[in-house]
Amino acid sequence: MLIQPADPTIQLVYGSAIAGALLIAGACQVLFSPKALWERAAYLGLAYAFAVLLPWTLLGVESKLWFACITLTAVGVAIAGRRGFWHACARWILRQNAAHVSRTLGCVALGLSLSGWCGLYFLYQRALERSADEAFAHVTSAAPTNYTTVAKATTDAGHPLDLEEPVEPLDIAELGEIEQTSAAVANFADWTIRRSVATDASNCHGWVFTGGKYCIGGRYVEQILADNSYSHVPTPQPGDLVVYRDANQQVSHTGLVRAVLQDSEVLVESKWGRLGVYLHPAGKSCYGTQYGFYRSGRSTHLLNVSGA
Repeated sequence: MLIQPADPTIQLVYGSAIAGALLIAGACQVLFSPKALWERAAYLGLAYAFAVLLPWTLLGVESKLWFACITLTAVGVAIAGRRGFWHACARWILRQNAAHVSRTLGCVALGLSLSGWCGLYFLYQRALERSADEAFAHVTSAAPTNYTTVAKATTDAGHPLDLEEPVEPLDIAELGEIEQTSAAVANFADWTIRRSVATDASNCHGWVFTGGKYCIGGRYVEQILADNSYSHVPTPQPGDLVVYRDANQQVSHTGLVRAVLQDSEVLVESKWGRLGVYLHPAGKSCYGTQYGFYRSGRSTHLLNVSGA
């Protein structure tokens, strides 16, 4: 199971469901001016159904429909009452005793505002994703293409793993030049702190599981998680492992949790390919926003290493 910050598409659907329901409720007030309780209940039910069915239709049963349901219930309580939240807002804004006007204007204005905000936020998130994709492609293209096995390691269950190094490693000066022109570094400069220089000695997985001495292929990470008794944890702590995955749910990156701030922001330290080691918020890196946190009862993340 992964912790996945809400995808922009999901956020857009949820926001559109709520915004659409508010607009429906407001439009019904304008067009039909319902006075009887059953009329208000019928229009509220129509808006409520829209908020529930839109996520259900587009996202499926696992779309956390309670989000739309709870929100619309709260809005419905305010809409259905003769006096309440919208009435109070209208008295403050319009200085008149007009419950009907307040409910109508409140629904329409909030619905339009929420629709616009959802659209802008969706475009903003998509722009960030494109930036991250470009940066990740740059890191991938800069990685060595040929490796040689120089040592062996085993998991706690005894499965062997190859520990590698590049056939043609670059020196620190050459890697420094690559790092200075890296889109990954440039695009996330505002959120990162470099902790060490670029080196070919290890990649991200090797930095975590061998202390930065070797490179480890991403194909081994699932085996390590299973054999070394890692379990997914919803709330991370310093020292936990963070595992990033691509759109196909394949492991793309690993790092270590270094801090959890008061606002629940998680700070991660990880090595970006053959570039340096960076401290960054979990969701601010070229590796995207699909990640999960894992914890093991072991005292260290390091593998059991033996000579080749």
